[in-house]
Amino acid sequence: MTALRRTFFALTALSIAACAPPAPPTPDAEAPRDAMTVMDAAGSTDAAAPSRDVEVPDVAMTPLPDFALTDRNPRSATNATAVSLNAQRGKISAWYFATSSCHFCVSMVSQLERLQRELAAANPTRPVQIFVIADLDSDGATAIFSAETTLPVLQDDRVSHVQSNWMAAIRDVVVVDDEGTRRLVYNLTTRPLNDALYFNDLKVRLLALANR
Repeated sequence: MTALRRTFFALTALSIAACAPPAPPTPDAEAPRDAMTVMDAAGSTDAAAPSRDVEVPDVAMTPLPDFALTDRNPRSATNATAVSLNAQRGKISAWYFATSSCHFCVSMVSQLERLQRELAAANPTRPVQIFVIADLDSDGATAIFSAETTLPVLQDDRVSHVQSNWMAAIRDVVVVDDEGTRRLVYNLTTRPLNDALYFNDLKVRLLALANR
C-alpha cells in the first residue's frame, strides 16, 4: 500500500507540473529591437541602449494640422510670441501634452528640460525643439509648468484644439519631423523619463530622426 501511495503521489505531481503555465520571461529575456535599430541609425555611443523591449506602437505617419498658440512661459526665449507647427519646418519638434492638475505630468517637464539641453549639446544635423502644451483643463495654470522649465509652454484652446485634432493623450510626447509629419508618439505614463532607460531611448530616437 505504501508503494502504491508513493506511485500515486509521484504521478499527481508530474500531472500538476505539466499543466502549470510557463514562467514569464524576465525583462531582459528579449533584446530590444526597435530601440537598438534607432541607436545604430543615430550613431550614438554616449547613450546606453535600453536593456528591455520598449517598442512604441505604430503611428500613422500623416501630416498634422497646423495651429497657432502663444508661448506663455516668461522664462522661454519665445515668450509672448505665436508658436505654430508650420514654423517648425526644417526642425524636429516634440510636443508634450499634459495637465497642470497632474503632479506626475508636471514632474516630467524638468526631465524634458534636461533632454532639450542634451539634444542641443549633441549638435544634430537638424535642430530639435521640445514644447509643452497644457490641456484645456489647465487654462490659466500654465505658470505651474513654466516654473519647471525654460521650454515654450503653450495653452491649448477651443479654437486650436491641438490635443483633439492630433488625437493625443495626456502624457504623450508627439514627435514631428522637419516636414510636419508625425513620426512617433511616446507616452510617459509607461515610459517615465526619470528612468534612464526611457530617457536615453527617447533621446536616441530624436537624434536618429534629426540626423537622418
